[in-house]
Amino acid sequence: MIADGEHELLIPFNMLRHTKDDKGAVCLDLTNNMMRVISGKELDKVSEKADGMDLSFNKFGMPIVNTMLTMYVNGSHVGVKGDFIVDMGNGSLLFINKCEKKVAAMLTDGNVTLKEARDMNGNVVAEGLFADKLTICGRTYDDVPVGVGQFKSIEDCGFLGVKFFTGPVVFDFNNGRMSLCE
Repeated sequence: MIADGEHELLIPFNMLRHTKDDKGAVCLDLTNNMMRVISGKELDKVSEKADGMDLSFNKFGMPIVNTMLTMYVNGSHVGVKGDFIVDMGNGSLLFINKCEKKVAAMLTDGNVTLKEARDMNGNVVAEGLFADKLTICGRTYDDVPVGVGQFKSIEDCGFLGVKFFTGPVVFDFNNGRMSLCE
């Protein structure tokens, strides 16, 4: 986001390009508060040492990765393979979409009990679960809260939020790749 007083301009990061070679590659390292557009030469060097996966876009133009999610919840081991949106506007690690049939089946078949969050009037405003262990895109996390929502307009399994991006990640939009760096 570029802000000037009360005015702001939002630019999707997949539209950024390097000035010298017009590569659409962005290195994101939120632990060090860094985001930069990298050249093709830098991209080649970084990609050698990283675990890469395909990156595409859903019907709304949002970047997605197709990956396996596994969780150990309430004594049950559950999992689902599907598309997850790369969502820089989501402050959590993961939000899953129970309107997606595979996710709903995972929750039902695994006997996963969702916890409710209520407002002051007693209305349910959110649901979630607590995963003792969670693995997504090959990264494993312990003791993680996971948001659960009903997103009827999307067909994706969920959203990877900014807490997923604690380690450096390189997005190569020209070649449709997301690389998780060490």
